[in-house]
Amino acid sequence: MELTNKTFSYSRANMKLDIDISKYENRFNVAQTMLDTNILQDTEPYVRYDTGTLNLYSLYNNDRGSGEIIYRAERNGKPYARYTYYNTHNMITTTHHSQATPLWFEISKLKNKDKWINEVKQIVGGK
Repeated sequence: MELTNKTFSYSRANMKLDIDISKYENRFNVAQTMLDTNILQDTEPYVRYDTGTLNLYSLYNNDRGSGEIIYRAERNGKPYARYTYYNTHNMITTTHHSQATPLWFEISKLKNKDKWINEVKQIVGGK
């Protein structure tokens, strides 16, 4: 199975199927932008918030619609987001975000995945 710019291709045994998906390209782009936006908004309450840099970067410096969400921040010149995300032994202040937790995307995904999938299906036209 392969998805190229305008064609979905599937090959198995003696069968090959190519489907032109160009007419759905706008729907896919709208769905991806909406998905990225919803992931950022729904995940925000779980993101660690000390100075606000990590949170603000994620909300304002991601290219919504790219399918890639980046959390970036530094503390004392060292990468902070990755350390904070994976360090499950560190105390997290919950003053600004009462639900802040390491692995914030994983927690948000557990709670919001079905909603995200249904919203994408509505835009793309799935059932």
